[in-house]
Amino acid sequence: MKKHYHVVVIGAGPSGIAAAVAASRNRCRTLLLEKNSFPGGLAAMGKISTICGLYHNSTKPLPEFLYDGFPLEFAARVMSLDSLAGPVRSGRVFVLHSRPGMIETTAREFLESQKNLDVHYRAEISGLTMDGKQIRQIQFSDSDMEYVVQADAVIDSTGDAVMGEMAGASLLFPDETEQAPALLFSITSFGDAFSNRSEIIRIRMKIKHAVDSGDLNQGTDDVSFSPDIGGGSATVKLNLGALICPDHDGSEAGLEEKAQAMKQHLIDFLQENVEGLEHVQSCGQSGTVLHRAGKRAEGLYLLTREDVLTGKQFPDAVARGNWPIEKYSCSGKPRFSYLPDETTYDIPGRCLCVSGIDNLFTAGKCISADDDAIASARVIGCCLSTGEAAGNLASQFVSKNRSIMSINNG
Repeated sequence: MKKHYHVVVIGAGPSGIAAAVAASRNRCRTLLLEKNSFPGGLAAMGKISTICGLYHNSTKPLPEFLYDGFPLEFAARVMSLDSLAGPVRSGRVFVLHSRPGMIETTAREFLESQKNLDVHYRAEISGLTMDGKQIRQIQFSDSDMEYVVQADAVIDSTGDAVMGEMAGASLLFPDETEQAPALLFSITSFGDAFSNRSEIIRIRMKIKHAVDSGDLNQGTDDVSFSPDIGGGSATVKLNLGALICPDHDGSEAGLEEKAQAMKQHLIDFLQENVEGLEHVQSCGQSGTVLHRAGKRAEGLYLLTREDVLTGKQFPDAVARGNWPIEKYSCSGKPRFSYLPDETTYDIPGRCLCVSGIDNLFTAGKCISADDDAIASARVIGCCLSTGEAAGNLASQFVSKNRSIMSINNG
């Protein structure tokens, strides 16, 4: 007999973690499937140490949480586990800064504490079975085992609408020339080179001059250095807009190969040309290409740029956000469109309900939003919010169907 779950969540990034926790706390038998061997998604893969979108955008000197519920709970746990974690101002916004790896650590703690939740890592989705306008069964492999499970409701938090595409939903496709991916990696053995902002500016100017003179590849100057809390390492973010256009071959393998070559060329340059960085080297994993945008399933409502920037409110709001529209084009320069201070926008439940598939819900980067709106809603704080909302919506769907079945059988 196939194992039956009330809610199946695909993808254990921040939105998937929030969705699975919410569904299991709603007393739904919940299954979380993750293709990697760890939770946290791209945030964990990239060792991201900055959680954006948790606080009101305000000129007030002290940060104020934008959310209650699971996003607040997650942030509080990060700060509890990491004594050095805390909010810091970054330009016009506040962010939560912690040591790399804390998102994965916090995610594991939440997932392992849920009574109604099963988690399968290294899970590859191989197929699904539809019954009219609903997903009924999901096939996946876990190491050498094949599984088929029954599902009452499904949440797509893959970041690329994997379940929506397999179920035949209409899709919204990203424009990576306006939302270019990035390579994140860690470096160590740099002494005091990143001890203050002026030193970082000096290093970036040297890189820019090398690009202008042809000693470094075009686009290598679209780079940032962020010393990690606790010292000893720094996170490097190398934006890859120059590799996306005009002649990118479109393959993920080709992009990864070019990104790794650009990274190594940059490290070699720093060792040979920048005083204080003679012994700098990458540490940990080789670095992961992080895609800021992916495919999205078309929902019952499309969140728009205008909705975001005008702080639109909806009667069926289930989540909200306030992060600026943050875009990275092939030109290599980020562009920010800010909401007015103290302004937030609603995300209606219709953005999380997939058009034409009654029991499929979306969370995180998969929600129904145009390219500009998702460039705001994709940040971790907002993903935690839409994830929790998707978990609640799926639970409500299950509960409603139970009631209908009970009446029909009564």
